[in-house]
Amino acid sequence: LVFVRTREEVERTARAIAEEGMEAAGISGDLTQDARERVLDRFRSGKLAVLVGTDVAARGIDVPGVTHVFNLGLPMSSE
Repeated sequence: LVFVRTREEVERTARAIAEEGMEAAGISGDLTQDARERVLDRFRSGKLAVLVGTDVAARGIDVPGVTHVFNLGLPMSSE
């Protein structure tokens, strides 16, 4: 699970990871609720190795078995 600060960074980071050969997708406020659910379902099922999201879009994500969480930038607020 990779956290970045902005929606633009979500797309850029997910694309860069995918170009390195890992299944990756982003989740942000740009996606519809249905699209976010599809991405989360892929991540939960293991079909997606890396999920990239903003801290706001990723709030409430509960996925058992996540072994690594990376923050690639400081959040915009201290919350």
